[in-house]
Parts: sequence; C-alpha cells; structure tokens
Amino acid sequence: MLTLIKLEAEKVTMENHLQEAEGREGSKASHIRSLKESLTVEEQMRQQLEMVLQKVNDQHKADASPTGDHNTNDHDQAQDAPDDVLYFVPKLRPAVADGADEISYHGVIIDGALVCWVSFPGMYKAGWDGLVDGRHGDSVACVFLCEPKDGLGKHADDTENPGKCFCHRIYGKRNFRDFGYLHNIKKRRRACSEDELQRILQKAEAMHSDAIVFADDTPEQIALMEKKAEELWKEHGEIAAWGCEWYRIWLQKVEEAVRKGQTLRVVFFPGQCGEGTVSMGELPKADLWDGIGCGGSQKCEIATLKARGYKYEEVDVGEFLTGQFKRGDEAEALDGSTWRRCEVLDVPKKMISKEDVATWQVECKLSGRVFDSKHVRSSRDSLKSLLAAFHSSHDSLEKLFGEVGITIEKAQESGPRNGAPALSVKVEIKNIKQAHLLRDRVLEGELDIQLNKILSEKAPSSHTWDIGIEKNHFIELYERTLPGLLELTPHQYQKLQELESGNSQNLHLAAPAGAGKTFVALRYVVRHLRSSRSGRLLYVAPNRALLFHFVQWLMASLKAKSIDPRRTRIWERLLLKHQGQKAFWRPVLDGRHLKLQETPLGEDEFSLVVVDEAHQLFASGDEMDLLTLPRKKLLLLSDTSQSTHLHHHFPTAHYVELSEVIRSTQRIVAGAMPFQHAQSASSVQGMGTEGPPLKSFLFEVESEKTMMQDYVKHTVDTMWHVLQTFPGVSLSRRLALLVKDETFLQDFKPLMVQKIQEELPARRFAFVSCEECCSYLPSHLVPHSSSRDEEEIIVLDAVQNSRGLEQLIVVSIALDTSIDGNADNETRSYLYTGITRAQLQAVVVNHFIPDGWLAFLGTLKLKNEKFTQRAALAAIRKDAATSAVADAPRPATEKQDKEAAKQHTEVPDPGALRHKAGTQQGDEMSADKKADQDLKDMQSRADAVKVAAKELSELPELRVKGTSVWDTASNAINTKIVQLKFDPRISRLSEEMSWMELQPTGRAPSERALPSAVYDPHSHFMVVFGGGSGDGSSAWNDLWKLDLKEMSWMELQPTGRAPSERFGHSAVYDPHSHSMVVFGGWGFGGDRAGLILCFIFLVCFVLAPGCEQTMTY
Repeated sequence: MLTLIKLEAEKVTMENHLQEAEGREGSKASHIRSLKESLTVEEQMRQQLEMVLQKVNDQHKADASPTGDHNTNDHDQAQDAPDDVLYFVPKLRPAVADGADEISYHGVIIDGALVCWVSFPGMYKAGWDGLVDGRHGDSVACVFLCEPKDGLGKHADDTENPGKCFCHRIYGKRNFRDFGYLHNIKKRRRACSEDELQRILQKAEAMHSDAIVFADDTPEQIALMEKKAEELWKEHGEIAAWGCEWYRIWLQKVEEAVRKGQTLRVVFFPGQCGEGTVSMGELPKADLWDGIGCGGSQKCEIATLKARGYKYEEVDVGEFLTGQFKRGDEAEALDGSTWRRCEVLDVPKKMISKEDVATWQVECKLSGRVFDSKHVRSSRDSLKSLLAAFHSSHDSLEKLFGEVGITIEKAQESGPRNGAPALSVKVEIKNIKQAHLLRDRVLEGELDIQLNKILSEKAPSSHTWDIGIEKNHFIELYERTLPGLLELTPHQYQKLQELESGNSQNLHLAAPAGAGKTFVALRYVVRHLRSSRSGRLLYVAPNRALLFHFVQWLMASLKAKSIDPRRTRIWERLLLKHQGQKAFWRPVLDGRHLKLQETPLGEDEFSLVVVDEAHQLFASGDEMDLLTLPRKKLLLLSDTSQSTHLHHHFPTAHYVELSEVIRSTQRIVAGAMPFQHAQSASSVQGMGTEGPPLKSFLFEVESEKTMMQDYVKHTVDTMWHVLQTFPGVSLSRRLALLVKDETFLQDFKPLMVQKIQEELPARRFAFVSCEECCSYLPSHLVPHSSSRDEEEIIVLDAVQNSRGLEQLIVVSIALDTSIDGNADNETRSYLYTGITRAQLQAVVVNHFIPDGWLAFLGTLKLKNEKFTQRAALAAIRKDAATSAVADAPRPATEKQDKEAAKQHTEVPDPGALRHKAGTQQGDEMSADKKADQDLKDMQSRADAVKVAAKELSELPELRVKGTSVWDTASNAINTKIVQLKFDPRISRLSEEMSWMELQPTGRAPSERALPSAVYDPHSHFMVVFGGGSGDGSSAWNDLWKLDLKEMSWMELQPTGRAPSERFGHSAVYDPHSHSMVVFGGWGFGGDRAGLILCFIFLVCFVLAPGCEQTMTY
C-alpha cells in the first residue's frame, strides 16, 4: 500500500533519513551518496520519500518510522479513522426557537412501577433528558410533541364540550403571541445552521403559521410578521397553534397510572413547590405563563389532577436534577454545540430560585479537558443497548446493505466521534456502482430512516432509536475509495482489452464526460509501468490543475495496487507537461501541497505518452510537436463534445470508444445531453444512480449595473439550496462554482466573498482556483495529517480551468449567451463541461437570455413522477446542439460582424446624418440624396424590427412541459416565451401521452364489464350505457354521464321505452344528430342479439344541452 508521507525539509532531518535508508539499502548506498550532492532540496525530499515509503507496505518492520505533522484543530478528535468504516452516532438535533433539542415523547406507563411523573417544567432540559431516558424505572406520563407526525398542531375533540377541542377548556382565549402564531427565534437568522432553519420551518408549518421573527430582523420585518401572525390566529379560530392533542394523550397516561395505583409526582420550579397552581375554572382566564411555580402547560395538568381528585407529591426541580447523576458517573455533556462523552466530577449546588442554573463539572473521556455543562444526559447504557440492537438486527442490516451490494461486519463500540459515543461497522465497497448507491442513500437520509426502523423493531415499545451515519466521515470514505477501486465495469474492461490489443503506435480512447476514460487510462498506465521498469512516462494536459489531479489519482491507484514506487521508480520516470508551456515538469511534495519542478526533457525515448483532453490540445495544432517526441506508444484521451472547436487534427490511431457514463448520475447525463454533439449523444448511457434533479436559477435583470450583484445573490441562494439539500455535510472540496471567464471572475469573486460572509457568518469559506484545490493532497494520502480543513474550501474558477476535473456538486454561473454564430460552439461546450463536472448535483445560475441556450428551461416544470432514464433520454432531441451550431448565422469577417451589430443597435439621428453628408467633399446634392436614402434604409430596417417584435408578441406562449430531469421552481422569469432558438425538447406528443387518474364527484355507476361509451366533444361529456357483471349473470340498461368539465357523474333518465339490459354491445357518436347509436350485444342469460338474428336495435339519445332527453327505436 502506497502512502505519501509528509516530511520536513530541514537538511539535518533529511541526512538522518538518508543514512537510515542507506543502511537498509546496502547495495544502493554508493548510488545514493553520489546523488545526494547534486539533488536540490525538493529532489532530496522526493528521493527520501521513496526510500521510507516501504514502511507503509510492510508495517511490521520497525526500521521505517516516518516523520510527519500531527497538528489538529480539534483536541477531542480521535485518531485517524480506518478507511473502510461507517460510524453511527446519535443524531444531534438543531436548536429550535429556544435553543433546546426537541424530541417528541408520548409518555410511558410501566407495569410494576411505584411512581409516575406527571408534570415537569420543560425549561430544565437536563432534567427532562434524565426523566425520559428511563434509567430510574419510573413511569412518565409527560407528553411532548414537536413534529407533525407525532401530533404537533393537531387538536383533539373535547367530549365534555361537543364541537370544541380541549383548547377552549384548558387555555380559554389568548392572543396570537401566547398561542404561538408568532415564532420568536432567539438567534440571528444568519447564525442559524441549515439544519436549524429547516427544523424551524417544519415546526412553523406544523403549527399553521410561517410568521417567524429572528433576532436580527428589522422593526419593519417584525411588524409585518406580527400582522401576519394575527391574521393566521384569527383564520384558525383563535386556538393554540401547537394544538391540544398532547393533552388527550397525557390524560390517558395519567388515568392508566392511577388505575395501576402508582404515586403521582409533580416537579416545580426551585424553591416554589405548590406555588402558581390554579383551578380548572380559572384556567381560561389565568396568566398561565406568569413564571410562578410551574409552566403554562403544567398549570393545565395540575388543575386537571385537582379537578379529578388525583393526589400527587410535590418535588423541587433542584432536588430532581441533583439526583440524576452522581460523581464518577459516565454521561454525555453538551460542550458548545457538541456532545462529548464525559465523567461527572461535580454535581449542581442546591437551587434556591428559578434564576439558579444547574451546572455539572465534567471531564472529557477522550481529551481529559475539564469544563462546565448545563446539559448532561446518560450515554453508556444507551450505547450498550444500541450495540445490542445492532447485534440482534444484524441479519436485517446485512439485507439492508446488501440491497446496494455491500457487505458489512458486526458493529463494535468505537472511540468517540467528536466526543460523542459511536458504533462502527466495517464495510466492503467493491465497485463504483456500489459506492454511488451507498452515497445517494446516505446523503438523502433514506438509509438512516430504514436503519432506525430496523433497530426500533428490536427495541422495547417504550423506545425508538434515532441514530444516523456520520456524513462527513462517510463522504471522506467515499472520496478516498473512488480512485482506489480496482474493479472496472464490464464495459470498461472490454475497452481496456481493446486498447491493449491495438498494434498501432498511436491509441485513441474517446468517451463522453464521466465515462471513466482517465480511470481506464490509469489502469493502462499502471500495467505499462509494471511491465516496463525503466521506460519513461509523459502525461500532457491542458492545465496544471489536471496535472495535479492525475498525480493524485496515480498515487491512489498505486496505493490500492500495493505497488512500491521505490522498486518501480515511478516518480523518477514521470514527466508532466501542460498546454501553452514548452517546459517539462516533475511533481514534488511540499508539506501537503504538490508542486511542479522544471526538469530537462532528456534524450531517452518515452515508453508511453498520454495526452488528456486531446480534443483541446489538438484542436488548434499548437501541440503537434508532441508527435515528434521519441516514443513507443501514444495514448490520446478525448471528448469532442467538451471541445470549444469544431475541427480537430488527431493523428491516425487505433480508435476505442467508451459510451457508458459512470461518474455522474443518470439525471446529469440526461441534463447534459442537449449540449452534446449528436454523434456522441446517440450512444451515451448513464450507469450511475438516478440522483436528484438538476436545478436552475434563471432570473431577469433590470440593468447592467446591478447584474453582478444579482448573480451574487442567486449564487448565494444556490448555496443555501445545497446546504439544505445535504444537511450535515461539509462543502469543503465538494462544491465548485464555475463562471464563464477570468474577466467575470475578477468582478464576481470579491462581491461573492463579502456576501457569503454576511449570509453565513458561522461558517468559514475560502474560495480557491481549480489548481489550488488539486495541488492540496487529501489526508488519506498524507498520514498523520489532520483530516479537517480550518476553512471550507470552495472551488471558484473559470469553467475552462475545470477540464478533466470533477466535484460532488457543481454550479455553472453565467455560461449562457445569445445564439448568434460568434461563439455558439464555445458556449455549448462550456455548458456541457460545467454540468458534467458534477458527480451528484448540477446547478445552473444565469440571467434569462430569450435567444440563449438555457431559455428552454423556462418552458419546463418538474413532474412528480418516478424518473426513468429511458423516458428522459427519449424526450431529448440528440441533434439539437449540433443543429443550433450549424444553423446559426456566421458573419464572414470581424468587420462585418461589428457593422451588423452597429446597424442592429443604432438608429442614427436624421439631423446628424444630414450634417455628416453635407460636410463631405464632392457633390453636396448627391451626398444629401445618399443621406436621405441611408435614412430611409435605416428607418425601413427599424420598422421591420418593430413588425417582427409585434409578430412575436402576438404568438402564443410556449406551453410548459413536464420534465423529470430539471427542477425549475427557482426560476424568476416574467418574460413571455413564444419561441426558442435552441429547443432540445422532443415533440409535444410525448408530453401529451401520459396517464392521470381522475377523481370525479357524485354517485358513480356500479362496477361492470363490457359497457359502451362515447365522447361528446361539444359538451365534453362521456356517456356510458349498459354493461353486465363479470360472470354474465346479470346486465343493466342504465345510462350515465361524466361531465369532464365539472368532473362529476350523473345518472340520466331519458324518456321513451329504454333498450333491454345488455353488455358487449357497440356504440358510436353521431356528431350531426348529436346522438348515441347502440348496436347488438348480449342480453341477460347470454342470448345473442345482432345481425345473426336479423335484429338491429338503434338508440338515438339527444345530448345537446337544454334539449329534452329522449330515446327512440
């Protein structure tokens, strides 16, 4: 296993390591000494690196002890996690409204328990956790509902007051503030995490009010929300927003405890036992939230106990809290926003008043740090129970993970993750498909839901599990797994064999973006390096970022293959080159950063030259000198759909083509296909997961001056969308913002940095280029380095610098332009490149350009149906991009282009034109005539433009079509879209051919077989006559009408003698007489009526609205 080691550059340290290496390498000692004098500092580091790397391959050898940095920003961070482990941790819920973790609780009455706690002040969070964790063995009747599924916002009928809920009895009339219609959040909006905001919105929705006020809202915003809250309070009948379902459940629990003879206990504020209680009759008018004795809901509970004659014991909350944990107990303590596993050193002092705060002194089990915490909860017992639940559910869990082809081992108690207790499960991921399936199910939260369901089935009825996979560690596992996966897909393996069987000196591997051409090429390179111990390798790419990316992939591949670079001397034999530079380079290591060091080309022949993104390098002919280098093999990697050029100068080569896209989701493949060349698009197939819909943020701008600010605003909105879509996931090195060019980047970046600091001050973002990001080595390639970045590293760069790269999430910004023939293929290329850089989520942000490439997104709407790749690809015109580029007008010269633009945009002033003509030399009269003619021509063109604009405005607006690929809900377009210059949508027939179940009202006909039915297009009625039972034992002659406008059924009663009962007959609609004609059929008993019996039965039913309904025969 290859591991890259972070080394210090000091000369003394290098000398020591070189001496150790020389001692181990005996026979090579003289060679090393001769090299030592001529090597530069960087070369010495590289050489030293190769000599000590054997330690990783043979860890049992004690003579290879590398130096490295052990810096970390988290003093409670556990040691480096194993590569193939998933961690399961208790979910940390966001603070909502008052900063408390809110967990629904329905009460538990335990058989044999002597005590039942029936009322508790919820403001004492640590006590509440101790109450509901069940360690004391007592019953608990207290109820707390915080989610819609548990009953938050639901009202229960009061049987003693018919037609009313319990709110009227226990709360009476209160204002909108008291009843919770105005949500006062004590934190600033910008300081709330995405999880917190999502939780707040969910809670507000459940309570029928989205009137939310944050701590940093302006007085105007607060006033607006107050008005809105009052309106919602009136709209919902002036009852409690949180509902009264909790009271019904609580009352049932209390009555059950009383039947079992359990002693009831009520907990009061410190030093206020028995105070603040009111009678049942006083409840509707009393000040329930006066802060005396107990909380508002407690007053309702205590009044009910008194009214029913239930006796209870009074307990001071201070005594309750002190008794929850003793010195030496193991518990979890809240440290800022992180739960840490601790030992209790000291318990709270006696609480005299409500202002006193219970505080525990604890010591972190991992770091030994001592700190005070106001919130402590039990941990060990729950962890042991969780481990037991995992073991008892192992077969079900194996089946769950087996659905994505992944095998798991039994769970073990691990070291804490960020100080919180955790379980670890070892997993084995064999191929990229398994990795993608697991990625999607983890990030979507689906795996957590199924996991908790399985574990809860084994838990007591009083408990349900709520744990989750630690997402950041999982993403790290996913990212370091991908480059080292050894299994090629069958398609890739076939193409690799075709490459290796090629007899030509030149090989050409073509593939659409994401098909894995670099991955296949790496396998070819590794095999080549192993077979040739001395041959040199040259890798050529369009930019430095891709050079660094290739080196990282090569390192990971060598590590996965357990190839020792010392024996193969790979780093000595590898040279790099990028477009626009004559120099050749070698990769060197500087801490955790890769750098390029210029090196002589040398005269030796290259065993293999690999040219990546060859469609770009060989388009202009600038890199044709590569063909003159002495070489045995040349391998080209290309995708002409990513090229900004229409023509390429590839050398003759043995051609192999990949067609299965592995990297990106199926939706990304479908979303990028409209911008792909027709030849490539015709055979592309996505082999990844479905993935989420692509997202568009198209907006209109009022002026050029505000355009950049608009782009920043909508990009920040996009980041909010990403944070809310993937909660709990760090965006560091997983999000790329790609803009159209360097000029746009210079104006956009400073505004973006400022705006993101304002919107998300709690998170530290650093925006870097593609090159900077790729030069930084991930922690799994640098042992003993911190896996955490001090800042979240976000790529912000021009799209052309992202060629050959990839990110989990990619946002393409301002890439669209008008289709006018100037840079159409370049724009098409940039859009295709930007979208296909994404592995999981692709987003486009652009101002709306009516004649642009993205305008068609204004005519799409996401359909609520299951995605199928076959249907999605069938709905796309595969030649749309090729046709748009080929058909666009192309000015012959730059001069003509500028003149055409000038004529299109300028209407000259008549006086100015006359003045210009009058000052010319020569015949003044002739000049005036020419000016008049020019003016007439200009006016004629202006009139033509107006006529064309008027004709466009009179065209019908294009119908919005459903799509399963794009989510366009965030578009803000008011412009009427009447035509598209680029329309990749297939014919409208595919949109019309879709099923929808109708739900008509009114009494419907009975279920029947073989009736007849006709459609009246004038009235939009469907008329149904007769039919029989499925077994033929009975038949009917009733007549029904389905009004397709009102969507309602009605039985018709026409006059005249009706036809006999029948089924299996035929019927037609006669538009001239507006009649239904029925012929033949089977009667009751199975007798046949028809031509064989020479019996023709005609029924004429007058369907015209307002006419008398008659039957004739």
